[in-house]
Amino acid sequence: MKSPTDVRRDWAAEGCPAAGASGGYQYANQFEVGFSRNEVLLRMAQAYEGEAITHGMPTRVVMTPSYAMALLQLLSEAMQRYEAEYGPVVPVGSGVVPQDSTY
Repeated sequence: MKSPTDVRRDWAAEGCPAAGASGGYQYANQFEVGFSRNEVLLRMAQAYEGEAITHGMPTRVVMTPSYAMALLQLLSEAMQRYEAEYGPVVPVGSGVVPQDSTY
């Protein structure tokens, strides 16, 4: 049971309209970030160690720099809470999505 101050969402109980509209969730363990003057692109994919290909369709999220900053702050705060509850997290891998011809 979650405490009253626990801000984590129970996606199974609450549902996630965006995930339902897109047909479900995408697991991502590789990331690439690009930017132009007006946009920040976050590209996420799933890959397995030792394989040069990504699995499934890479997901691309395009946002303004101000929304990218809001996302950065949100992730930073979430990771601080996560580490306070579960301990330090050590990044793994390079996080880089292998290039594909559709990028």
